[in-house]
Amino acid sequence: MKTTSLIKTNNHYPLSSPQRDIWFDQILHPDVPLYNVGGYARIDGPISPARFEKAINQVIQENDALRIILHEGESLPTQTFAENVHLKLEFHDFSDKENAHELAIKWMEQEFVKPFQLYDGLLFRFALCKAEANCYYWLKKYHHLIADGWAISLIVQRVAAAYNALSTGKTSEPKNFAYPNFIQNDQAYFESEKFVKAKRYWQEKYREVPEPLIVRSSATQFQGKTVPSQRSTLCLQRPFYNQIIDFAKENKASTFHVILGALYCYFVRTCHREDFAIGLPTLNRSTAAFKQTVGLFVGVSPAWFRFGTELNFVELVENISKELQGDYRHQRFPLGEINRQVGLHQQLFDLTLSYAKHDYDTNFNGNPARTSYLTNGFEQNALAIFIEEFHQQDDVNIYFDYNLGAFDKAEIERLKARFEFILGEILRQSSVPIRALQIMPDAELKKILVEWNDTVTDYPRDKTIVDLFEEQVAKTPDAIAVVFENQQLTCQELNAKANQLAHYLQHLGVKPDALVGICIGRSLEMVIGLLGILKAGGAYLPLDPAYPVARLAFMLEDAQAPVLLTQSSLKEGLPETKAQVVFLDVEAETLSQFRSENLVSGATPTNLAYVIYTSGSTGNPKGVLIAHQGLCNLAIAQIQVFGVQSDSRILQFASLSFDVAISDIAMALCSGATLELITQDSMMSPSELIQILYNHSITHFEIPASILGTLPVEKLPKLQTLIVGGEACSPSVVAQWSKGRRFFNAYGPTEGTVCATVFENPTGSSSTLPIGRPIANTQIYILDQSLQPVPIGVPGELHISGVGLARGYLNHPDLTAEKFINNPFSDDPNSRLYKTGDLARYLPDGNIEYLDRIDNQVKIRGFRIELEAIETVLVQHPDVIDAVVIARKDESGEKRLVAYVVSNLIPTRIPYQSESLVKYEDKTVPLRTEDICTAGVLLKGSMSFEKGKEISLHIQLPGESEYCWLKGRVAYSRASTTGIEFKLTPKEQVLMEKGVSYELENKGFLNFWQYSLRDKLRHALKEKLPDYMVPSDFILLMSLPLTPNGKIDRRALSQLSVSNYQLSEKTFVAPRTPDEELLAGIWASVLGIERVGVHDNFFELGGHSLLAVNLMARIEQQFGKKLPLSTLVEGATIEQLATVLDQSTEKMWPSLVAIQPNGTKRPFFCVPGIGGNVTDFYELAQQLGNEQPFYGLQAVGLDGKSKPYTNIEDMATHYLKEMQTVQSQGPYLLGGYSFGGLVAF
Repeated sequence: MKTTSLIKTNNHYPLSSPQRDIWFDQILHPDVPLYNVGGYARIDGPISPARFEKAINQVIQENDALRIILHEGESLPTQTFAENVHLKLEFHDFSDKENAHELAIKWMEQEFVKPFQLYDGLLFRFALCKAEANCYYWLKKYHHLIADGWAISLIVQRVAAAYNALSTGKTSEPKNFAYPNFIQNDQAYFESEKFVKAKRYWQEKYREVPEPLIVRSSATQFQGKTVPSQRSTLCLQRPFYNQIIDFAKENKASTFHVILGALYCYFVRTCHREDFAIGLPTLNRSTAAFKQTVGLFVGVSPAWFRFGTELNFVELVENISKELQGDYRHQRFPLGEINRQVGLHQQLFDLTLSYAKHDYDTNFNGNPARTSYLTNGFEQNALAIFIEEFHQQDDVNIYFDYNLGAFDKAEIERLKARFEFILGEILRQSSVPIRALQIMPDAELKKILVEWNDTVTDYPRDKTIVDLFEEQVAKTPDAIAVVFENQQLTCQELNAKANQLAHYLQHLGVKPDALVGICIGRSLEMVIGLLGILKAGGAYLPLDPAYPVARLAFMLEDAQAPVLLTQSSLKEGLPETKAQVVFLDVEAETLSQFRSENLVSGATPTNLAYVIYTSGSTGNPKGVLIAHQGLCNLAIAQIQVFGVQSDSRILQFASLSFDVAISDIAMALCSGATLELITQDSMMSPSELIQILYNHSITHFEIPASILGTLPVEKLPKLQTLIVGGEACSPSVVAQWSKGRRFFNAYGPTEGTVCATVFENPTGSSSTLPIGRPIANTQIYILDQSLQPVPIGVPGELHISGVGLARGYLNHPDLTAEKFINNPFSDDPNSRLYKTGDLARYLPDGNIEYLDRIDNQVKIRGFRIELEAIETVLVQHPDVIDAVVIARKDESGEKRLVAYVVSNLIPTRIPYQSESLVKYEDKTVPLRTEDICTAGVLLKGSMSFEKGKEISLHIQLPGESEYCWLKGRVAYSRASTTGIEFKLTPKEQVLMEKGVSYELENKGFLNFWQYSLRDKLRHALKEKLPDYMVPSDFILLMSLPLTPNGKIDRRALSQLSVSNYQLSEKTFVAPRTPDEELLAGIWASVLGIERVGVHDNFFELGGHSLLAVNLMARIEQQFGKKLPLSTLVEGATIEQLATVLDQSTEKMWPSLVAIQPNGTKRPFFCVPGIGGNVTDFYELAQQLGNEQPFYGLQAVGLDGKSKPYTNIEDMATHYLKEMQTVQSQGPYLLGGYSFGGLVAF
């Protein structure tokens, strides 16, 4: 498009308020057609290009907004209205080409998205395209700064009228419509009483602000660029749309309100909200003259409906109408001004709805012209919906412009189908509460409720897990059932020993549903004990020897277990109990006297098989009651899914107190496969674990994803199947470990008998690993808060049904009733659903994606943790006022617990010296601040003030470069000191808290108190909670951040840098040698912090045993030296570790490990159990204090080179020689854990 005779006027005008908002947004997105609006008109008939050009120039001359020129200013631009503009119309002839129409439309679409030059030129573009002799296309492209939808309609009508007048030789009377009149009116509005009233209205309405409705989960892929959008169109058939019009009339509502209500229904249900915010464009043309004026008038009114879901649709439309009446009275108030008033830098809404009934259609010399919209491809709202209804008889188009950061094409197609369905459902069931309204088509509902839950499979419903094992014994009596180190048992041998124990337990009174505790280290006896309990008819209660005594005591007392199976080596670590304690090693001779044949227990499939305690929100764990029928179904299902055969070898990794352990055991014992047990040491050593997988020809391995990620990737040709679960698995780990083998992701809470869904990854890599589909005889329902199914792709709470559901919680009938509810989707009155509290969604292929927890429960390293349980214990500490615990990912992607603590150790006042001025009555007095707090300040100077008097204080707050005036009141004044109590606005209060926090951190106070408090809290938690529930980091804060609505802002906490609080008490010393630099980099990576000093302690920085394993693996990889974990206990700093690396390898694997060598008391020597390691004694040594020397004794052969001792006497003799190097003569203080107790005593 060319212009000639472009003469600019000298009259510069300011931008109108709608123009200012558009301009500001546009300059934030330079070179992006963010506000290109318009489209094209198809004219079905011949057109004279010359006459068309003349008509357009006439309209340009009569409508000054088309002649707007923007000019850059110092802050805001100005605009002028050019005079004597003559347009040379672009003309493009496609008629001689094939596919002329397609080529013309494609050319217009390409031209439409080219950005305008914002300054010093016209802000529209016209072109005429010929497709054939009787068909032309008129491209109409405007910058939104000069035209809105109404204006574009006016231009179409006026160009047609001018063209038709020229065609007939008539002259139309010139009409001039001046946009400056609106600019003047707009400026007057800002000085009017209407503006003041509107300001009060919107401030009151948005005292609280709506939370974002739509998560823009895909925006990050565009890497800081303006996120594009796409358009999809829904066509509503005219007869159906007429029904909607009739429904609106019957209920005294507008069609627009009905459509708005349908959107409300959809989004409150799919976003799990009680409110719905949406932007509604307003015409903003208050006079007849303005309705005839071309230009930008339109505004956007932020509607916020907070009606919940209990009302029905008719009531909803009534409420929408009432709410909008209030908004419409103040709709002139600019949206940008509302945002400024409420202090927002983002929109109050995520989507907009425009209802276009402008008359775009007209004719040129009787030839009909029909307008089509074009999209600029950069809609910045998550979703913009345009309804186009121009013709009484035609179908109605609804355009969905969706931002690609928020939606993809498939999601929008599903949304469109559901929206159309909801409109029909409203007509059918307008009296149904919104919470119960069906929001998806019948086909989609059937798919998620029926087709994807068609899992009914035959399994031995009349048998217990004992029956299945005994049947397998009869089939393969001589097959190796279980292996531990150099010991093994055949199926027949295992069965016989378990039978002897079972007879003994029955003799002690064990019968069906009786709970029997089992506290045994990894060994053959662990499997014999478990089977013996089940064969006696009882249910086993696993008790981890590593748990704190207080936790074990609670579990035994809560379960009222009449019998406890254990080993004499664990006696000292057991609490006092009323249960009859059976030491299996002591009673071995007695047990051997009992019969070894199978026995009748009387247990049925509905009797208990085991009770496992999981984390509870009160701080105490809760027992989950699992029956045989669920365990049998699990065993059969997993044997089939994972392809377990009689020649398979299954490595058992999890602790018995973790329900995955019974999954491995049941799979092996019920299939004739071999169960391989390993020591704790082997579990914690990546290189040893790999060697076991290789040397023992392991075929099946179930392992937490976080531990799998620490293993070196080696060729393991026999390893056929890997199963991860309990936590997210990174794409890199999936890619590395799924090559050449089957790779499964399993999901299931303890309440669903270990595993409820399984996903087999077929591609070898995945950005997110789904949890799959339900296993046999299990159903999954993803529901909203009203127990209504949510559509595909929509998050909801995952519910489980089927034979694997637990009976409930031991001694918690109320919690059982809350979590285990009737199944509304089953005809069986006994069918139940378990509410997992897990947030999940269906993927389009039927697999399920785990998203998060609905509550504050998390899973870390496979352990289920209630964050509230940790918080409950923390706030019981006398130095803690408030506490929040969150799980956050470190740089390696591993989740770790971080506690944010508000403590009464932080002083109310801190020293702060600064010059200041005080305005008091008519005087201004210079004084000096002495100390400061968030509530007031202490001033020093020779001036007395009257108590209670108002003052103004000119002060430079800590951390601020500028001074500010604050108001206050004299609290007291004596001698040369005056106390001032602040009277602050909310914004000033935030600034003050920020300043005081800055001063605390800047002067090192916060770090000092944090260091003092951290160890206290860690030790206090370890007395009541297992290690995996103790946070790795404790961050001391002045106060916990809050959302605008007063809730704790966990998202803000997660964005705080943990590394700022991770320095040692000593002065930070940077690495000094190449080795120290390498080690510091490894430590920082493993611990997920920014920097590490050479004196920083690994364990005090949040290190734990799993991270220690990872650290040693990384060191071995980098330095080519394999260090024992004991090295880290003896020297937990980089300086000490670097020294060890300089030594010969032989010196790195001593049997005697000095965990705490200092002190004047008699040394204490402690032996770990089989599978234990001396790192387990670190906390115990710390608890005993600096005056108690503490040494650990570890086995010979851990380096894989030295020959290990094979009997207790040889071990004891060797350890005694080692002890004598420290203490030449007895008596000796000795201790042992588990098997280590046998060696010690």
